[in-house]
Amino acid sequence: MRTTLDLDDTALDAIRDLAAVQKHSLGKVAGDLILEALRNRSPKGLKERNGVPLMRRTGGEIVTEALIQRIKDEEGL
Repeated sequence: MRTTLDLDDTALDAIRDLAAVQKHSLGKVAGDLILEALRNRSPKGLKERNGVPLMRRTGGEIVTEALIQRIKDEEGL
């Protein structure tokens, strides 16, 4: 998946260096570091999916494809 991140220059340089040493893409190294950080910071007892902690639902509307489409229609997108 393609996305844009606004990273601090120092962080970007460190990720670039690590990617070069590991001979991996910048995206793979950044993604691996993010997942590792999430695993190490997640409170105990949270459910995980693919190694990423899931946030508890606190109320409100469940986001579904139908909801997204309705909002897009309302916004004229």
